Amino acid sequence: MSKKTKPNTIQYLCIHDGQQERMYFEHLAKLLRNNGHAITFTYKLNKGNIPRKISAIKYEKVFVFDHDGEMGKFKKTLEICIEFGYTNAYSNRNFDLWLLLHKKHFANAVSSNDDYMPHVRKAFDLSKTDDIKKGEIVTRILEKISLDDIKTALHNANRIRDGKLKSDTNKVGAICFYSNPDLSIHSFIKNIFKECGEPTENTYREN
Repeated sequence: MSKKTKPNTIQYLCIHDGQQERMYFEHLAKLLRNNGHAITFTYKLNKGNIPRKISAIKYEKVFVFDHDGEMGKFKKTLEICIEFGYTNAYSNRNFDLWLLLHKKHFANAVSSNDDYMPHVRKAFDLSKTDDIKKGEIVTRILEKISLDDIKTALHNANRIRDGKLKSDTNKVGAICFYSNPDLSIHSFIKNIFKECGEPTENTYREN
């Protein structure tokens, strides 16, 4: 057993919006387990019925969701996270941004949910017509994501946040958020690495 492995398995309850998110976290958990870390995810598709009570097993609860250009819904989801004690792990405008950051830094604002698609296709050597939401294409994307790529994404996400102006700050409770591009999913994943004992510093590629 790796010296990194904790005696008790770290467990997360992940509320997610769609297939991309679940497949990504399944891949992340596999990479970490292959690197000697004890970690499991339990998944629940978001259908508006967020569980108020969970089993006696101690989970860290996370809500993975997109902004999707719907400010009212986005703020309501942040309120739900606060009310039920979920870590928020959002992407603005959507999860495609997070995927893209594994291969390149991208700090341009977008106006449509589809605007990241051509960049993701190019970054992952896909065809111009590949549907990046389709299961088999998501699998191809994930096959090209290593732990080092995830660390690159963490670095690129931090660069986005570091470039934000105070004048762009919005808040729901104590949660700060910004106009796109913006995300908090990297903070949750950075915490996973910290809990596992997996380093994140000085491992990224400048891109």
